[in-house]
Amino acid sequence: MTRVFWAQYQIVVDGEPKAFAFAFECNLAGADDIAMVLAERGVVGGNRLDLVADGRGGSMIQGRSGCALGLTGLVAIQSYRRPVWEPEQ
Repeated sequence: MTRVFWAQYQIVVDGEPKAFAFAFECNLAGADDIAMVLAERGVVGGNRLDLVADGRGGSMIQGRSGCALGLTGLVAIQSYRRPVWEPEQ
């Protein structure tokens, strides 16, 4: 079963700090598990999710793409707070 997290990063581009965040799904149970794997391996594989508000307090998955979380620039990772669902194909 996959879980959805919110990853926040801050990096430097052309000498300017840039902050960004995105929804990330993987098969790890919690943010502590992600932190442990990052400490051991330096990377966690999963998917970046394209989410849209569903108008009912949740988020609908519009798309996903392969992604890997790394330690560089990572500020925080936490469980995604809203219900997430995917429309039937």
